[in-house]
Amino acid sequence: MWLGSHTKIADIRKLNSVHYKLLRIVENDWKKRKRRSDLDKIGRAKPSLWAKYATSNLVLKVMKNRTPSTLHSALVKTSYATRRNPDKLLFYDASRTRIGFQAIGNRLANVINHLDFTFNVNMSDDLIRISLKKSLNMCFFQMSHTDRTSDTANLQN
Repeated sequence: MWLGSHTKIADIRKLNSVHYKLLRIVENDWKKRKRRSDLDKIGRAKPSLWAKYATSNLVLKVMKNRTPSTLHSALVKTSYATRRNPDKLLFYDASRTRIGFQAIGNRLANVINHLDFTFNVNMSDDLIRISLKKSLNMCFFQMSHTDRTSDTANLQN
């Protein structure tokens, strides 16, 4: 499932509702006394934010490793760089001229073009993850144990 600007607002609301119900279960808030803003401080990303992170991370790994080759060539055809910032990865949004919202470039344009992130093929996977989290303001969210140890080691360097 792709979560992005093409997803229906009603579907995003349903996902967020389930997300907050699960957070209430974790916090033992059976009577719904905590506000959603208080539940956001727990440190778990909303589904839409996590989907942006996961999609961006996968796209950058495909662009870096050039595998699978068919997907890499499709991404290269729909990507471009500007003269002012050649390292920033951008995608064409040709939804009016091509096959519509379902094209891979059109979906990725809504996710990646809004990131404040410069991509270099020589970046390590850990550095890509850290930069994406900073770009999406996910630094305050909790991470898994393996992410936490590698990210803190990279930040110290």
